[in-house]
Amino acid sequence: MPGQGLLRHLWQTQKLALAVLALSLLALGWFGIGFLTHAKRFNHPAHVQQPLEPWMTPRFVGRSYQIPPKIARELFQVEPGSGERPTMATIAEKRGLTLTALEALVKQAAEEARKARER
Repeated sequence: MPGQGLLRHLWQTQKLALAVLALSLLALGWFGIGFLTHAKRFNHPAHVQQPLEPWMTPRFVGRSYQIPPKIARELFQVEPGSGERPTMATIAEKRGLTLTALEALVKQAAEEARKARER
């Protein structure tokens, strides 16, 4: 193999540098795959502005409707760092709304966020 001698030489003389390079390449692969998976999922038309379902989380809905996290936290009344992962069903129940009414609020927030991005 053409590069085998070079790798052997590097391992014998620069173990730390070669180990750091290998870990960096693994990290690049890990985060690259995560990024591509995320980009594919939320750029697919089937995942953009889906009608609200009881199982959906605020994070999913915020990304689907392209609502900034700060606005989504306020809209869904979720405290940052609280560790809770409420669903749309629990949020609607807590606020005394139907899913349809909550969806109207989400669409309004998405429209306002879109207008703010255009400015």
